[in-house]
Formats: sequence, structure tokens, C-alpha cells
Amino acid sequence: MSKYLNNTFFSQDSIRISNDIKRKINYLETGGILDTKLILIADKLLGPFTVIEGNRRSVAFLSLNMLLKTQVYLGISDNVKDCICARGMYSEKTEMYRKRFCY
Repeated sequence: MSKYLNNTFFSQDSIRISNDIKRKINYLETGGILDTKLILIADKLLGPFTVIEGNRRSVAFLSLNMLLKTQVYLGISDNVKDCICARGMYSEKTEMYRKRFCY
């Protein structure tokens, strides 16, 4: 049944990404070390932040309560609003936008 659910509700790409995150979690749990540097972008210092490098590692770190030990490089620019990586934070059509800007 699990195989049926994966094919029905998830794309092959999301399954591949999920499996990669699971491998990273397993690697960390068995003593492996991953790069702890993440790269984020934002339009202002207080965010919202978009991870542009280290998405899967950050999910693995978070699941193991290791995210607080990561080093973050942050790029700040008004042009982030035009960046395809951050489009969900600034597009009025997305739920992320409504949660952030609409009360």
C-alpha cells in the first residue's frame, strides 16, 4: 500500500528528494559529518529567509535537533523578491504570502 500511496500522491522527484533526506539522516545518525554551512537569502535582516543551498541538509539537521549548530551565510537584497527561489514568499497567490502579510 505504501508503494501505491507514493505513486498516487507524490511525484518521482519528491520521492527522490525524500529518500536523499532519509539517507542524510541515517548518515548523521551513524556518526557521519555533513557540511554545516547553509546559504540563505532575504529582502531584509529580519526575513523571511529562503534557503538556497543546503535545503536537504537543513531538514536532516532539524529532524535530529542539530540545526542550531549550523553556520549560515545570509545575502540581503531587495531583488530577492524577483528570485525564483523565493517566489512563494512574495507572490500574492501563495499560502505563504497570505500567512505572512494577511491577518
